[in-house]
Amino acid sequence: VSVEAHLLPEPPRDRDSGIPLADLQSPGRVMFEDLVFAEPLLVRMRQLTDEVALWPELDRVGVPRRNRVLLHGPPGCGKTSVAAAFATELGLPLAVSRVDSLMSSYLGETAANMRALFEFAADVPCVLLLDEFDSVGKLRADPSDHGELRRVVNSILQLIETYAGPSTVMAATNSPEILDAALWRRFDAV
Repeated sequence: VSVEAHLLPEPPRDRDSGIPLADLQSPGRVMFEDLVFAEPLLVRMRQLTDEVALWPELDRVGVPRRNRVLLHGPPGCGKTSVAAAFATELGLPLAVSRVDSLMSSYLGETAANMRALFEFAADVPCVLLLDEFDSVGKLRADPSDHGELRRVVNSILQLIETYAGPSTVMAATNSPEILDAALWRRFDAV
């Protein structure tokens, strides 16, 4: 099912600035076969794509969906392109989080913004890409943290763990070494 640009819903906005929390894009033209990447990754991505069509059956028999995917690698290796091709293969819009609007200087607002994005993904079938995920998923033991980061990471852990909506949540990072260890276990595929 393809979604036309003029039919795309409005993504949630930051309550303070009014800036959208994500940029929403119609399914593009780039497919997996247009990308150059290792065969094992192509096979894994195809398996995930094929599995989406089976979600109703999997739900019926109690098999958990694999709808939480972590992409990591150096800048320019194609993480965003893989997410875009995944959305295209499914015929779904790609919602790319905007770090500039997600992060708030107000206590509790960053977690509220993340919750709003997950609620959007629960209401609107899409591929939600949490780009630059390390900016909100840093180690909770970071000595430079002032406490708010720990609360944000705890909130993200709960949001990812309990997410069971119609969308696929993908997170992308260039710095996997600074992600909180508990986040790795919340993803169905890495």
